[in-house]
Amino acid sequence: MFQGKKLPLLLVFWIFSEILLFILVLRSVGLLATLVLALATSLLGLNNLKKIFKIKEKQGIMIKQDAAGLDNALAALADICLILPGFASDLFGLALKSPTLRKNFIHHIQNASSPLAERFIELSPQEWKILRGRDAPGS
Repeated sequence: MFQGKKLPLLLVFWIFSEILLFILVLRSVGLLATLVLALATSLLGLNNLKKIFKIKEKQGIMIKQDAAGLDNALAALADICLILPGFASDLFGLALKSPTLRKNFIHHIQNASSPLAERFIELSPQEWKILRGRDAPGS
């Protein structure tokens, strides 16, 4: 998914955005309200994650490999993002709590990971030709 050079850049961007959002919230509402807000979102994430695991315990933990299983995994990821300190992860977690956003994300993942056979066009031998020399693409 990520190439080796993009992952460190993404990590630096994430840390920078966490610090920037923390400072913006701190300046807007003050230190005590900022700490209470950070603690409240972490407790919200913990509470929701506990509910997910209690439901899974009652049903017997089974891994689903369909859209419902992916939806549950994204909901758990949203709760984990809420638990993490920082407001950028909280915003990402709150966005993932939206069923519509999760549904669109799942649709995008399923389309991107479709089997290769669906991405190729079958041609009969009369419908294609081999390009050589300067007619070939990339030459």
